[in-house]
Amino acid sequence: MNILFITPYPPCPPVTGYQIRIYNLIKRLARHHRIWLLTFDDYGFVTPDTLRDMQALCAEVIIARRDHRTLLRRLRGVLSYLRTGTPWQIRYLESAHARQLIQELCRKIQFDVMQIEDSPTARYWEYIPHPETRGTFITFHDVLFDKFRRMVRTERGLRAKARRWLYARTMAAWEPRYMERFDRCLVMSQRDGRVLHAHNPNLQIEVVPNGVDTQLLVPLPDQGAIPRLLFVGILGGGTNVDAVLYFHRQVLPLIQKEIPQVELWITGHKPCPEIMQLAGERVRIIANPDSVVPCYAACTAAIVPLRAGGGTKLKILEAMALGRPVITTTIGAEGIDAVAGQSILIADDPAAMAAQTVNILTDADRRRQIALAGRRLVERHYDWTGIADHLMEIYAAVAGAKRRQT
Repeated sequence: MNILFITPYPPCPPVTGYQIRIYNLIKRLARHHRIWLLTFDDYGFVTPDTLRDMQALCAEVIIARRDHRTLLRRLRGVLSYLRTGTPWQIRYLESAHARQLIQELCRKIQFDVMQIEDSPTARYWEYIPHPETRGTFITFHDVLFDKFRRMVRTERGLRAKARRWLYARTMAAWEPRYMERFDRCLVMSQRDGRVLHAHNPNLQIEVVPNGVDTQLLVPLPDQGAIPRLLFVGILGGGTNVDAVLYFHRQVLPLIQKEIPQVELWITGHKPCPEIMQLAGERVRIIANPDSVVPCYAACTAAIVPLRAGGGTKLKILEAMALGRPVITTTIGAEGIDAVAGQSILIADDPAAMAAQTVNILTDADRRRQIALAGRRLVERHYDWTGIADHLMEIYAAVAGAKRRQT
């Protein structure tokens, strides 16, 4: 099959959860199908090396330019929302250049499948010639209206709460309705599927979860000599920053009462000033790491104290693959078929999370049991190869149905 991916960010280098997912799926799909990639590079991810990495997997890689965001364009976005209900927040992804490239590609290549990543990019469906002859897919890395609705509860400032509330409200009116145009909506978890279906029962939804490369990520030796906790994630803002600040302010002091020497390591890309200010004697910030594996090797357990968000958390699956027990919240564990107390530890209030963490830091046998069960879980259910195989089955069913119709 000929497959076109349209992504708002390039999948290389695969350093964020978003990039890791797309990279690993394309890598495996390319073994059986021809892949074209149309993407944008606002953040300077594309270098000669990363471009070569993408070109090695794809028949062609096309970098599109976004429209320049002038004040007039922003005002047009507001007017468009009032007229059509399209949220003005997603108009920053508009690109006349990309529209032209999509139409030119479709004149040259008979695509069987066209997959658009993330709902703010979904409006490029309108520029696909003859979508009735091609399988069209939209991936929800998050169900955005649900994500921002949850974030209203965790924001501290009134202005930030109001902004999240407005975004949640406008996206809830548009997101489930617009996605009815696609043949399939791909979600990360059963819960995300239920949320979407409740808002639009006409959507055709398939669960294609996140995963890990279990051949590349192998269990690390237990590190119990120094009690260290690790948080991994993009640290520029949003749910990850809220999670770190929550843990640092409300959970860590309770742990320190029991284990004064405990250390907290925080690693990820583009840490904001609020995160950098946490650095101290027993709090270490590792910014923009080339690899998180050395951080996992130096730490005893992973923490994922998320209070908002959706999908399947790659950071949890990676920790499990590397043999590190995970302490998280109910929201953090969503979308992962893990049994609390067996392959993962779940706590939703500071005292319970502190108690679970103290237990895992001080009980080596318990730590090894949780780590082993987590590793088995990702081997059985969350390896990228099996996930890509499932996606290819969905492609084949939709593309086959389209061919029979025409």
